[in-house]
Amino acid sequence: MSIDTKSINPQMLILARQTRGLKQHELADLLDVSQGLISKAEKGLSKLNEGIVRKLSVLLNYPVSFFYDQSALYPFGFYLYRKYSSMPKGQLEAIVANLKINLMHIHKFFTMLEFDKEQILHLNVEENTPEECAYLIREKYKLPPGPVKSVTSFIERFGIIVFPVNTRNRMFAGLTVPLEDENYVVFVNKNMPHDRLRFTLAHELGHIILHNNKKVFSDRYDDEANLFASAFLMPEYDIEEDLKDLDIDKLALLKLYWNVSMASLLVRSRQLGFITESKYVSLYKYMSKLGYRSEEPVDCVVPEENPEFLEDIIATFQNDLSYDITNFCNLLCCTENYFRNTYLNLSFNMKILAENRNYFSHSNSKVNSSAVKNVLEN
Repeated sequence: MSIDTKSINPQMLILARQTRGLKQHELADLLDVSQGLISKAEKGLSKLNEGIVRKLSVLLNYPVSFFYDQSALYPFGFYLYRKYSSMPKGQLEAIVANLKINLMHIHKFFTMLEFDKEQILHLNVEENTPEECAYLIREKYKLPPGPVKSVTSFIERFGIIVFPVNTRNRMFAGLTVPLEDENYVVFVNKNMPHDRLRFTLAHELGHIILHNNKKVFSDRYDDEANLFASAFLMPEYDIEEDLKDLDIDKLALLKLYWNVSMASLLVRSRQLGFITESKYVSLYKYMSKLGYRSEEPVDCVVPEENPEFLEDIIATFQNDLSYDITNFCNLLCCTENYFRNTYLNLSFNMKILAENRNYFSHSNSKVNSSAVKNVLEN
């Protein structure tokens, strides 16, 4: 059956419109058709002729084949919309629509390849605290004492895809979507500072381990995932001495060693009772006054956090199945530019250490930890 005698997939029309941030009437105006026609087409009640579909392709920058793709879409549950309820509706719709397209692509990859993966342990948060669960995970998978070298690599060992999302919307941090057969995709904003990126990855790992079987959303889930992430990245038995006698400069140095934010270190110190409430409030207010709540003065640089599993999938298609750019675009119903920007540019945005060195050259800190000093020397 030729394309012009088929009906488009209404869901593809909705996704294409939402990714471009358009309302129905705005798309109708661009196409010089009635809003009613777009509304009916999105409900599957009206067929768009070949000319309109080709115009859609040009206006929205999707190949014609995209609108006829019959792939199933993964539903995004109530939890997503609760988690990002403060985000403007149009912005959230655009992000979700893009993620749904990414999930369609990943599903196609998974149906064509088989992967070996380690089984991830799910724990009952009703039987252990989130912190205890984090310690059990570190112990079971034999993570060495001290900072986690790469949260991404740890997650990927279980066949979980870490998918960097190129969005400048600072309200979006991360999201985990379960697929079939114990597969997961962890979406994370690739433009976040690396300390926040690592905490977000550990937070999403917490959801996978603690909330895998939860069918009903609870307000406590994010708090539990945060506690898991704190303990996973900063275990009490390793960080105890570091978190005593904190000041701004010591927080900055510890950040470079533990690869977490100054704010996370401060909160962890409070969680473990190593700082008085008055000192915590004083440092928190001071950091806010300096503007550190939105952007801290130093950033950790962790090349090991760059995801590799999805890159390996792409490489397997290229090497074992002889796929070239055209083959990928035909499989995914996407443009060449989209494929290159999305799947050939998967690394997280990196920063250099120059600003960090400049900060400490003016620092009055008396911290002499050799481990921390090595961070700057190396």
